[in-house]
Amino acid sequence: VIKNKTNFVGETQICTNNQYVYKLPQWPTTDFVYTLDNPNDLWVDLLHNDERNEIIITTHSDFGHVVLNATYTNTLLKCGGKASLDIDILPPNEIVGLQNVCLGATETYTLTTPDVAIWTLTHSSGSTTTSTGTSFSPVFNTLGNYTLTVTMVSGTGYCAVKPIGIKAYALPVSPNPSL
Repeated sequence: VIKNKTNFVGETQICTNNQYVYKLPQWPTTDFVYTLDNPNDLWVDLLHNDERNEIIITTHSDFGHVVLNATYTNTLLKCGGKASLDIDILPPNEIVGLQNVCLGATETYTLTTPDVAIWTLTHSSGSTTTSTGTSFSPVFNTLGNYTLTVTMVSGTGYCAVKPIGIKAYALPVSPNPSL
């Protein structure tokens, strides 16, 4: 049964600089034509997939609102319909700070937005340090690999913050101790 209205399967909030797949039902002998209402002329690409009922949206540096549309026609039964989906493209929110640090150093990490977050620094041994605020300044007292994650407390309208890896190194030993 080919419905005259159907819904896309896919995200309604997406991030810049990513790809997302949107799907409609997979009806045999059905042609799909996809368009994008893009009133603010955002840098967004529609890419065809090898599955006719799927379309890929590639976002770039712009953010805002677009509408994905599809018109579909069954070539055998000569019936079809339409689908549309409102999509918000969100700006990034990223952790800013050094990813290579010296043992014993205190480094400060912030977000690209001034929002309050819960910061969790986890060492590869499993030990964690947690703090809440607009920035985070841990002391790296143990050598090795860390992961810094953020859970947002305030602020909306941004993409989820991706964790970063941090490595604490020992200071190099000088070959000449008098230097």
